[in-house]
Amino acid sequence: MGKMLLDKGDAVVVEDPTFLGALIAFNPYEPAYATVPMDHDGMIMEALEKVLRSRKDVKFVYVVPDFQNPTGVTLSLARRRRIVELANEYDVYILEDSPYRELRYAGETLPPIKSFDTEGRVIYLGSFSKILAPGLRLGWAVASPKIIEKLGLLKLAADTQCSTLNMAAVSTYLEHHNIDLHIQRIRAEYKRRKELMMSVIQQTLPRSVEYTNPEGGMFTWLGFPEGFDSASFMLDRLLPEAKVAYVPGESFFAGEKKTNYARMSFSTQSDEDMVRGVSALGELLRMVL
Repeated sequence: MGKMLLDKGDAVVVEDPTFLGALIAFNPYEPAYATVPMDHDGMIMEALEKVLRSRKDVKFVYVVPDFQNPTGVTLSLARRRRIVELANEYDVYILEDSPYRELRYAGETLPPIKSFDTEGRVIYLGSFSKILAPGLRLGWAVASPKIIEKLGLLKLAADTQCSTLNMAAVSTYLEHHNIDLHIQRIRAEYKRRKELMMSVIQQTLPRSVEYTNPEGGMFTWLGFPEGFDSASFMLDRLLPEAKVAYVPGESFFAGEKKTNYARMSFSTQSDEDMVRGVSALGELLRMVL
């Protein structure tokens, strides 16, 4: 997407914080990032409009609307409509990255931002990585015919195509198996793991530590008191003393780096490791906070 849409110095609007992998993908094209704060309903539209009004170099708004990585927050229905209105008004694209959409455990399923797109400005991205197998490295895009044609040519130039074997395997699976039933099963398992992590967090973490309780996805976002350095704490205490790690939050900020956050995932750990790890985190945090 960066190769198709960006020239050096173009502005990309991102959530604050945003998905680290997207920053890694965009960085080679040397964009200027404009960050927009979030609350419990996702990217704040008043702040987004302020950015779009003040800058004429914005090429697209990058957003993870469903169970955002890293925060787990979901963009509200009203804001999904509003972000399209703003894109139309200020002539920018929206890159809707939604790999976790199928992994909802509670609450109401919301329509994708793309469903409100009337001018072909929204590029919707989905992935088999979170619902079938991460090693497949296969996904899909929903966009205007013009965008799809350009994406196809860029993909051809980059590496000819995705793995033929992987594509054939997924095609065969979709033809002969019920992927909706598969998603239903993994959704139930991820929900169970999420509820276990939330339970241990509530029981063990100090009250001064904030956290998100997502309605889906794979992550919870920890907020520590101001001045706390989550990276140093992990390297100096958590790893050597408990053999436990999280992802320090500073890597997810495109603008000012904030050190008092961390992302934890409940997607792969065993119950035993999750309980032990979160409990050890809580015990060490109570020593320093």
